[in-house]
Amino acid sequence: MGDLRTTRTYLLLKNALLELLSKESFDSIKVNDICNLAMIHRTTFYSHFDDKYDLLEYCIKEAEKEITEKMEPENYTSIQEFYTNMIMALVCYIEGNKEKFKAMLIKNDNTSFYKMFNSTCVLYIYKMLQKEEKNQNKIILVKCGVFFVAIGKDAILLHEILGLNVTCIKPGICKVGIPRLNCIKYTDKLENSGYGYILYDYNSKNKKVEAKYEYMGKANTETEKNIGCRDCKYYQKQCLYDNIYIFDILEERKRKKEE
Repeated sequence: MGDLRTTRTYLLLKNALLELLSKESFDSIKVNDICNLAMIHRTTFYSHFDDKYDLLEYCIKEAEKEITEKMEPENYTSIQEFYTNMIMALVCYIEGNKEKFKAMLIKNDNTSFYKMFNSTCVLYIYKMLQKEEKNQNKIILVKCGVFFVAIGKDAILLHEILGLNVTCIKPGICKVGIPRLNCIKYTDKLENSGYGYILYDYNSKNKKVEAKYEYMGKANTETEKNIGCRDCKYYQKQCLYDNIYIFDILEERKRKKEE
């Protein structure tokens, strides 16, 4: 971020967005609202962030960094121990900001804010699993609710061999989901294709992410993390995270005309 002025700008914009999120839904917040509360000019905002979604992603990443910065995987004897501590750190973080989180979630229970926060958590867990030696080049599927989710290059391969629809977990990274009820059918097809994979489950009782099933097969050599965002019908339809994004596009167009 560079100098102190830039650091201050980021802090003011972050705090303004978080304060607004505790009062209204993310989808109803405009860039003007953020700038007015932060007392930052719109031109300054757009010199640092593309839109409010970009600022929100920055805020979520900052929270992620605060939670995980002291949690180096090599300090733990097992992935289970790491995730147990990560979950406890998250609980402590939320407890320390309880009233703010409560207000945010009440106002944003079914909006872009919730979708992005959830996606960031899933993506972080997935990246950590990919770093494990035993998971190298295996397709990773993590049970999240009623779906087994695969991300990035694993999603692209599953899209190609199983015909699963891809969606955006964030711009530039695709994901696919296998409904829990169809898990047997799709894993049967996956094994017939010869690829190795591993299924993970989050156990809410003992607070652990556990490997539940592993199939030894050929490696996933796919390198692409998306199928080409600009050519993707889902990407175009969703306009990044939500069709409310069209209002930011119009706002940005207006700003450019005014300059």
